[in-house]
Amino acid sequence: MLPIGRCSVKAKKRQLFSVQARGEKLERLFHSGGFNDLDLLPFVILPKSGVHFKPVSEESVFWVACEDEVNRPFIDLPEHDLEKYRAERDYFEKSVYPILSAYFPEFRDCQIKAMWAGLYAYNMPDCLPYAFRERNLIVVGGDSGSGMMKGDSLGRIVDSIYRGEEETTLYGGVSYRTSKLSFVDRDVEREEWVI
Repeated sequence: MLPIGRCSVKAKKRQLFSVQARGEKLERLFHSGGFNDLDLLPFVILPKSGVHFKPVSEESVFWVACEDEVNRPFIDLPEHDLEKYRAERDYFEKSVYPILSAYFPEFRDCQIKAMWAGLYAYNMPDCLPYAFRERNLIVVGGDSGSGMMKGDSLGRIVDSIYRGEEETTLYGGVSYRTSKLSFVDRDVEREEWVI
């Protein structure tokens, strides 16, 4: 049985801002050629600040975010009222925008089109997800915001847990023991690169 009170998954508020790619300078940055077949600027992570952004061609916007570690505590028990976790225009203007526009002056005087906020589930000891069966329930969580990057592997592991298999075949034919992501038989190295 899973020991009560020993869960190490904590929540942290994260925010995403949609900035319109309007104006000659931002449009030119948006359509920077030579990086890919779409002639779009690739995903950019600015050094040490946690600010990162990517162009979204379908909407002609940049999605801009920041891993705001300073003065942003972990949340042990999130409120049920999600209104408490709304995106903050002030956070963009005072914390994200100065860094973004210093590295890329093209963003000076940019306009926020939309903004969102939510809670990331961080697994504190190693930043990797849990996946295990407890009684008749498969528990999956704590992927520390990297669900998209780990989604295929995690889906295959959960499928193997569901089928009662001890080994999972990951992409590329790599064999992986399903219990490595469990709570009791955990055997993983700490994830060092988490956005």
